[in-house]
Amino acid sequence: MSIKSKHSFISIIVPTFNCGQKIADCLESLCAQNYRDFEVLVMDAQSSDATCQIVESFRERYPNIHLFSQRDKGIYDAMNKGIDVAGGEWLLFLGADDELHGTDVLSKISETLLQSPHDMIYGDVLLKGDTLFGKKDERYAGEFSREKIVKQNICHQSIFYSRRVFEILGKYRLDYPVNADWDINQQCLARLETRYVPQIIARFSPGGQSSQLVDRFYEKDRVLNSARYFKIGYLDKTFRGQGKAFYRISADHLLQRKYTKAAFFAFAAFYQSPAEVTRYVLSSISRIKKK
Repeated sequence: MSIKSKHSFISIIVPTFNCGQKIADCLESLCAQNYRDFEVLVMDAQSSDATCQIVESFRERYPNIHLFSQRDKGIYDAMNKGIDVAGGEWLLFLGADDELHGTDVLSKISETLLQSPHDMIYGDVLLKGDTLFGKKDERYAGEFSREKIVKQNICHQSIFYSRRVFEILGKYRLDYPVNADWDINQQCLARLETRYVPQIIARFSPGGQSSQLVDRFYEKDRVLNSARYFKIGYLDKTFRGQGKAFYRISADHLLQRKYTKAAFFAFAAFYQSPAEVTRYVLSSISRIKKK
């Protein structure tokens, strides 16, 4: 395990596990930057392939690449470990198969970071393949509002977090194995100062779990957390179109025999998405009858 640099303006954290066929392009895009005041922290979960050897080979070109190899409990645990050892004032998280978009990404964004009083500064990503939320070569996803962050997430590959974000909000929740970053991003928009810049930060590879899987643990909490973070009611227009989420919450309360809450969330479901929830209920009844 190598030792990180004493201080860099930006820390780029890259979780890895058996990424030998992917990590080189990511590191190449970092070493090619015309801005140098950054460190790269590769948080490896004790890969059994050539990942660590490839990372060490890049250190000859850029000594501020540091490798930490230890077991972890998944990608967000690795990211949390990266936060603990990062020396930068700003943090960016990349996947092993992501790349910065051009050699001047960090030099451009650094000017904004230096002058900014904000806690989170984000841009866009360019999709390298098809995903649940976009097609290959599309640009994702512009400026976010309260209504937008409830429905979709900001790619963390496009976000620069100030260190104080994690001091105020805490680190990534491990009980959200796929969408812990969505939870942090919602809190940032609700509680901290954020800024959007119309710049493509990274080329995002949709091969990771967050773009292919649904986090059933987070999905149950998503609208509940949103209401708490933004201090709004469940009938607020922010939740328009989120009827299915409320319907599932109602069903959970029904199973727990909490009938008053079940009735309220059933009402909220129909209020926010009357047509969609009606179709969903009729479809469920139809499936039950066929059994």
